[in-house]
Amino acid sequence: MPNTQRYTEEDRKRDGESVQILGVAIDSTDSRRVIDRVGKAVRENGTLFITTPNPEIVLQATRDAELQKALNGSDIAIADGVGLILAQKFLKNGKPLMLLKGRDLFISLIQEANLHKWNVVLLGNRNGSAEEAAKVLRKKFTSVLFHPMAGPQLTEEGEPSSKEESEIEKRVIKEIGHIKPELLFVAFGAPRQEKWIYKWKGQLHANVFMVVGGAFDYVSGKVPTPPSWWPQSGEWAWRLVTQPKRWKRIINATVVFPRRVLQTKFNTRS
Repeated sequence: MPNTQRYTEEDRKRDGESVQILGVAIDSTDSRRVIDRVGKAVRENGTLFITTPNPEIVLQATRDAELQKALNGSDIAIADGVGLILAQKFLKNGKPLMLLKGRDLFISLIQEANLHKWNVVLLGNRNGSAEEAAKVLRKKFTSVLFHPMAGPQLTEEGEPSSKEESEIEKRVIKEIGHIKPELLFVAFGAPRQEKWIYKWKGQLHANVFMVVGGAFDYVSGKVPTPPSWWPQSGEWAWRLVTQPKRWKRIINATVVFPRRVLQTKFNTRS
């Protein structure tokens, strides 16, 4: 069973400063430093909780105290969105943030797992996303021991939606306990995945827990990723073109979030 003692403030300072954006602490860190901390957690049989806030999730946390608690309770919160980088530059409230996409970090950690022959659990929903992602990843990362699982259907509060789902939750937690993976990736979507890990991380026998949102769908090709020539600052436009049903979420990230940052800067109220 992993040692559940969290990293000290000294560890966080060595990893890089964090800045507050709308009440959520975001770490100024890069992929290499995150991977180093993951390696430390595995070597020392400790635990590490990684979240991937973007402007939409940070905005959601202003209305959801439990989500904010889960984000701020993570050991590393990467800046998964250009909007956060721009917000920090505008607020000038600490060390500049570095963009680190959650799906890119996910692949980097899988590469690390391949070097060390780690056990990796992919926990997704029941649309087969984890199984499809594992099928693709196994072809390239042949030394990783992948364990795809279909998790319970959860409410917005991160709780099982029925008695049957509660039984599935218990079974999944038990299976993870048998495997004792070095890496556990959870793709339930925000805010379910953040709340679920925050609630159960003390009883999940894994070293590293990371929320990955739609990463499994990107890996399997179900959702197309932007081409290499597409500007990172315009990813919202790519999502609007390829996933038009997300338009409300895109508006939150590109219009409502900047407005809230402006209000924070000038201490105004909506």
